[in-house]
Amino acid sequence: MSTSHVTYSVNAQDNYTKGVAELEQTNWAAAAKYFSFIRSRFPYSTFAVLA
Repeated sequence: MSTSHVTYSVNAQDNYTKGVAELEQTNWAAAAKYFSFIRSRFPYSTFAVLA
Protein backbone atom coordinates (compact mmCIF):
# COMPACT_ATOMS: atom_id res chain seq x y z
CA MET A 1 0.00 0.00 0.00
CA SER A 2 1.39 3.37 -0.91
CA THR A 3 1.07 6.57 1.03
CA SER A 4 -0.32 9.77 -0.36
CA HIS A 5 2.77 11.86 0.43
CA VAL A 6 3.47 14.21 -2.45
CA THR A 7 6.29 16.56 -3.41
CA TYR A 8 4.99 19.56 -5.31
CA SER A 9 6.85 21.17 -8.20
CA VAL A 10 7.08 24.88 -8.92
CA ASN A 11 4.94 24.83 -12.07
CA ALA A 12 1.55 23.51 -13.09
CA GLN A 13 2.75 21.24 -15.88
CA ASP A 14 5.14 19.25 -13.69
CA ASN A 15 2.46 18.83 -11.02
CA TYR A 16 -0.03 17.70 -13.66
CA THR A 17 2.45 15.13 -14.96
CA LYS A 18 2.99 13.86 -11.41
CA GLY A 19 -0.77 13.68 -10.85
CA VAL A 20 -1.33 11.65 -14.01
CA ALA A 21 1.50 9.30 -13.01
CA GLU A 22 -0.18 8.77 -9.64
CA LEU A 23 -3.48 8.02 -11.39
CA GLU A 24 -1.78 5.42 -13.55
CA GLN A 25 -0.43 3.80 -10.37
CA THR A 26 -3.94 3.95 -8.82
CA ASN A 27 -2.71 6.29 -6.07
CA TRP A 28 -5.97 8.20 -5.99
CA ALA A 29 -5.27 10.31 -2.90
CA ALA A 30 -1.88 11.51 -4.17
CA ALA A 31 -3.32 12.31 -7.60
CA ALA A 32 -6.12 14.29 -5.99
CA LYS A 33 -3.59 16.30 -3.98
CA TYR A 34 -1.61 17.22 -7.09
CA PHE A 35 -4.73 18.22 -9.01
CA SER A 36 -6.13 20.23 -6.12
CA PHE A 37 -2.78 22.01 -5.74
CA ILE A 38 -2.82 22.95 -9.42
CA ARG A 39 -6.35 24.35 -9.22
CA SER A 40 -5.52 26.43 -6.15
CA ARG A 41 -2.02 27.68 -7.05
CA PHE A 42 -2.41 27.99 -10.84
CA PRO A 43 -6.11 28.77 -11.38
CA TYR A 44 -5.59 30.39 -14.79
CA SER A 45 -3.36 27.67 -16.17
CA THR A 46 -4.51 25.30 -18.89
CA PHE A 47 -3.58 22.52 -16.48
CA ALA A 48 -6.08 23.79 -13.90
CA VAL A 49 -8.83 23.05 -16.40
CA LEU A 50 -7.46 19.55 -16.98
CA ALA A 51 -6.91 18.81 -13.29
